[in-house]
Amino acid sequence: MLQVGKLSGFLNESCKDGVTAAFLMTTSGALLGAGGQQNTIGSVTENVQAAISANVWESFASMPTNYESGETRKGTSQNETLQCLILELEESTIVLQGFGEYVVCLCSDKNVDHLLLRSQLGSLVKALDGAFARLA
Repeated sequence: MLQVGKLSGFLNESCKDGVTAAFLMTTSGALLGAGGQQNTIGSVTENVQAAISANVWESFASMPTNYESGETRKGTSQNETLQCLILELEESTIVLQGFGEYVVCLCSDKNVDHLLLRSQLGSLVKALDGAFARLA
């Protein structure tokens, strides 16, 4: 069984070097765990941030890669699959990466380097993917 308290603590450990929040959610937007500062983007709650992030992820992941055939990223080869999505907002940056039916999201201050964020996100995804593989 997934222990939500430990998951939130694990996600909370990712909130350093300018990262203000970390989320694990399903691709449909259901929030499984959150860590970091509360209400990092104005007064928006974690559930709303997760739902918006998952919706954005799903929209980009299902965009056609071949407009003539309508083939989507989900139906294409691995090298055409969406790996990471970076959203630059007015006051923050959000990076998203999916694995399986899950999406991991890191929110940061506007001035944090994108390479650092992608590196942190990749490490977090690798750790979570390994943990979920052991549960299966």
